[in-house]
Amino acid sequence: MRSKLKAAVISLQTAVLAFAGALAFCAPAWSQLTDEDCVPLNWASVEARLEGGSWKLVDGNSLLHDFGQKDVDAKQAEQIIKRYQINRQCFVGRPNAVFTYWLTDGRSPTGQFPNEDCVPFNPENVQASNSSGQWLMVDGAHAMFAFSNENDANKAVQIVRHYGFNRACFIGRLQPPASMHYLRN
Repeated sequence: MRSKLKAAVISLQTAVLAFAGALAFCAPAWSQLTDEDCVPLNWASVEARLEGGSWKLVDGNSLLHDFGQKDVDAKQAEQIIKRYQINRQCFVGRPNAVFTYWLTDGRSPTGQFPNEDCVPFNPENVQASNSSGQWLMVDGAHAMFAFSNENDANKAVQIVRHYGFNRACFIGRLQPPASMHYLRN
């Protein structure tokens, strides 16, 4: 009986050490995103609201996005936030962020929303590229997002790969400019 117990303890110790090794291997990828710029939100209280002649997506008194006169877009954004139960809004390049992404419990939103306007891409092919002085996030020859500097472009690429986003989705893209974008799996 003791030999079986001793063998089980050794087996458990081996498994713990293997798991710790796996964590050490993954730690650099996790630590690379420690400077994320995110704010929490309560998806259940998010609403599209007309304020001062402009449609806004709000969480209580916190402004999430201003849709101007596009009431349908604001209401669709509210439905999407609630469908995916999004509880973090994140930014690259604030105070004038050109790239935002939304998370659900620290992960990419997953699933589908009826009539979503999404473009699939391969996160492993995404890279930062300079085109005529403009930094872009590209998937092959397809430009996805524009940035004012190389650091923001590289950070966005790192974020896309870290979360495994593989769809760029848009609200109001048929009436340019698009009102809002979000990434998901």
